[in-house]
Amino acid sequence: GNLIINGTNFTSTSGTVVINKFLAISTGNFIHNNGKFSFTISNSPKTISGTYTLYNVEIRGSATHNLGTSDVVTVENDLTFVGQAATVNNGAMEVKGNLIIQGPKVGSTLIKFTGNNSQHFFGSTSIYTQFTNIAIVKPANSTLFLHDKLSLLGVLNYVSGIFDATTYNSDVILGRTNGIGSLAITGSFALNNIQVPGQQTITLGATDVLTVEGNYTSGGSNVSGGKIHLKGDFDLNQTKNGST
Repeated sequence: GNLIINGTNFTSTSGTVVINKFLAISTGNFIHNNGKFSFTISNSPKTISGTYTLYNVEIRGSATHNLGTSDVVTVENDLTFVGQAATVNNGAMEVKGNLIIQGPKVGSTLIKFTGNNSQHFFGSTSIYTQFTNIAIVKPANSTLFLHDKLSLLGVLNYVSGIFDATTYNSDVILGRTNGIGSLAITGSFALNNIQVPGQQTITLGATDVLTVEGNYTSGGSNVSGGKIHLKGDFDLNQTKNGST
């Protein structure tokens, strides 16, 4: 059902709390008790309001979930998206465990990896899961492992930590798989295999270096700023490739 917490102490169950429309935590003391919050059912839209910490979070079904633009939901353990159209828009979700995606897209919410321990970023093995905004802000000796097939749009901001895209042979599309898309990349890091389809605008920070450990396939989109260091093969399918 719905859950509103305002000005009270609340200890959640160690089991699963199912939210099918509205969650708001404003004031008071909320204790997640290592339980799971499952945002579910297909009716849209749903509202997630407030800045607070949950343990395991599951986004299910085909609903659109909306966070407040300045709200931050911290997920102490795993964040899992289940279903073909389960999305979250606005605000930010700070993930300290694994991110597990079982659908085609996530939405516009900023997904921020900040865990002190190793984290795993799972996409899909069969389709390119679409992410819109990603930030990696981890301790210097902590690793984020990238898995599977991913499509990155909006902003990819690498700040700190070890970003390992090769151990699990990830495959990343910069931009949109079909149609017009854009991606702004900040920070210097490495990816494994990358593709840049046509009609994409990819911008690197002026002093940033994107290292491609595997192969780079370009559909002729505009890639500008920074540098790309390529260690594998370069396949240019169109003549336009930008100024990078």
